[in-house]
Amino acid sequence: MESKDAATTPQPSQYALGDIKPEILESVMLLLGHDLRSPMTIVISAMELLISLYEDDPNLIGTVDILRGVLHAANREIRLVNDLLDLRRLELDTYQPNTKDTEMVALLRDVLDTESYALTTKKLKVETTLPQDTPLHANVDPELVERMLRAILDNALKFTTRDDTLRVSIQPEADKIVIRFEDTGRMVQSRFGDSLLKQPPQWEERQAGTRTSVGMGMPFAYRAALAQGGSFSASSDMKTGWTTFRLAFPAVKPS
Repeated sequence: MESKDAATTPQPSQYALGDIKPEILESVMLLLGHDLRSPMTIVISAMELLISLYEDDPNLIGTVDILRGVLHAANREIRLVNDLLDLRRLELDTYQPNTKDTEMVALLRDVLDTESYALTTKKLKVETTLPQDTPLHANVDPELVERMLRAILDNALKFTTRDDTLRVSIQPEADKIVIRFEDTGRMVQSRFGDSLLKQPPQWEERQAGTRTSVGMGMPFAYRAALAQGGSFSASSDMKTGWTTFRLAFPAVKPS
């Protein structure tokens, strides 16, 4: 007869990532969350150090530009991993946003400033409509929203080419603050619009040539918007060729 201790003691799994869904999820999060991020943090630290040492040397301008490209790619890889992991947490309602009164115009401007390297390298025509003297407040998790904005921008960069146009705007609409990313890149076919935001993986969509998510960034942005009382949508106008990502949060009066 099996002893009580033997029956209650977890037995080693015959599979690398576990036998049941909770075990598999925990293993994947541990693998991705630690093992994939660790090498990237070393690359990021090294690139930041080299750039700081040589960015003022006129003889190394080209080299520093290459280092900035490597740094941007490493930071992007970290974001892709984090968004993929937190998408699952959002789907399971285990991610708790740390919401606070946030000025959204400044947040959006900071994201665009820090992504200026990617925008310049892509050679997009960037048009922005950001209020100068009208603060727009929402009760959101600023770090989470920043990640959402980067994911949306990442998708726009992925599916545009040189000389495409990207419009970024933020404005109040009724009782909401609405942020729009509009571009002339690859469009979202209407029958795949819902799956872009909600259904990974997207093999059929890729075979059909429609716009898909990048590293599950769009499902991440969609779930993160819902978790903060907001909404997120994507659509393309087949007549004009413009694709629009619309992110909205309930507006609040500044305290």
